[in-house]
Amino acid sequence: MSLLTLAEILKPCVRHDWAAGAFDTPNLDITQAIADAAVAEQAPVIFMVLPALVCQDQWPALVALIQSEVARRQIPAALILDHGQTLDQVQCALDLGFTGAMIDASTMPLEENIALTRQVVERAHGRGISVEAELGHVGGGQEVLDEDERHARLTPVHEAERFVRETGVDALAVAGRTCASRTCLRCTRRWPGQRKQLTCFRRRRPRKRRRGKSFNTNCGCSIRLARQDSISSEVHHEHCRHRHARHQRQ
Repeated sequence: MSLLTLAEILKPCVRHDWAAGAFDTPNLDITQAIADAAVAEQAPVIFMVLPALVCQDQWPALVALIQSEVARRQIPAALILDHGQTLDQVQCALDLGFTGAMIDASTMPLEENIALTRQVVERAHGRGISVEAELGHVGGGQEVLDEDERHARLTPVHEAERFVRETGVDALAVAGRTCASRTCLRCTRRWPGQRKQLTCFRRRRPRKRRRGKSFNTNCGCSIRLARQDSISSEVHHEHCRHRHARHQRQ
């Protein structure tokens, strides 16, 4: 089975009201774990290549590996560039056969983000490849922010509407009180009998999502969580199994 585009993976999600898992992979073990989970759950899956994890000169080998696993397992899957920062990275992904590319210019001013994203859309859509962009700052948990700072980084609805209209992207990652990992919150507390306020830092644990609860996803639509949790746990299980088997062989 050949790779599907990101748009082809997302359209059934909107139609059937469920989510597709998307996972970064840097090597064979993770790729096989993701593929095993997709087969076990009988669900489509999105493989992602993150430039921060995989050097650009290693992309050709990783792409060939992912394509081989998808063809061998016969699973509906897409391969996208995750958080591409430059046109050079996007062009490389297009040339290698990625079926989706994310351009992350969220740290730029809105006008510059729109302009760069529009260039990527023109290049990718000419080849029939989907494009994802980011608006607002999702964050990865490395920063310590108070509530006002976190609120300032959320994506305004009117900006999201304008962004999609002017760029023509297929998917949009927005900041809606979510992050890529646990987030540090800064708060001030005054204990009984204490005159001075203490600034403390704590990790905020992600809330458990209820099955069937609506939330906004990268495709910009409100859908319900279907198999995301089970796929995540299955990926972790398969990854551990592959690591154990590899150590035994050694």
